[in-house]
Amino acid sequence: MAEDATDRGRAEPDLAALPPPPSPAASGDVDLDALPPPRRPARVRPARRAPVARIVARDQRRRRQARALGAGGFVLAAVLPAVLFHRVIVDIAHEFRLDASYFLEWAPWVLLVLGLAFLLPVAFSSGLDPDSRWFPRFRRAYAGWGITFYLLGIALATQVAQLYALHH
Repeated sequence: MAEDATDRGRAEPDLAALPPPPSPAASGDVDLDALPPPRRPARVRPARRAPVARIVARDQRRRRQARALGAGGFVLAAVLPAVLFHRVIVDIAHEFRLDASYFLEWAPWVLLVLGLAFLLPVAFSSGLDPDSRWFPRFRRAYAGWGITFYLLGIALATQVAQLYALHH
């Protein structure tokens, strides 16, 4: 608003008071010998780019690294619960009984397996071209469900492990 007030306070320039623009000289009035020779445009060298083979090799290396990272991450996610909660899993397996509470004790590991099942296509497709026929159509949805189930499974497994530590 303050800007509008300052714009209104300015006076409009008087265009009639300005000198007329210079008119172009007629071709007969110009001494062509007195003019400097025309300048050639400077030769512009294109920016040096890496050879195509180097770009392709770099892309292939990044794809291999992405595939290795995806496989390594999946294996780590699959092994981590077994390493952290192996005593609890063995105790639950040894106390088998046909009871609803017994099957509820397996809920964290069912959620972990579901999470890993959803993360498997995500890990498999890491490093693939999105236009590939093996690239999952709903990769982000798989990743979202997989991460959610996995984190819920880890949280519940931690609680079950704490309850087993109190009772045993």
